[in-house]
Amino acid sequence: MYFDIASQTVRSSSSKGILRLTIENDSIPETFLISWRGSYDSMPDFIDFNSINEAYQVDKGGEMIDNSKFKLMPFSKYTIERMQGDAGAYYLYIWTDGKGKVVKANDRN
Repeated sequence: MYFDIASQTVRSSSSKGILRLTIENDSIPETFLISWRGSYDSMPDFIDFNSINEAYQVDKGGEMIDNSKFKLMPFSKYTIERMQGDAGAYYLYIWTDGKGKVVKANDRN
């Protein structure tokens, strides 16, 4: 898994689709859970932060929100966790600018 800064997209490094992501703000209590609700055969291998596929459900702090309301906080660091099947958890770390756009990403804290 990696983050494509140019397209503001989380992408799978394999051909497997992305079932679930947890995105946690490292500075304040803010957590998103993005979960696939469609057919496993059509599960995409990316999640576009600018326009989250409608077959994903987005929860913020335990409450479902409209996908169009997904927005990261400005000047923040987030930890993205992907757990899927029997594979271990994988983590990415992202940093946002003053508009909440991701400007830096890596797999090391």
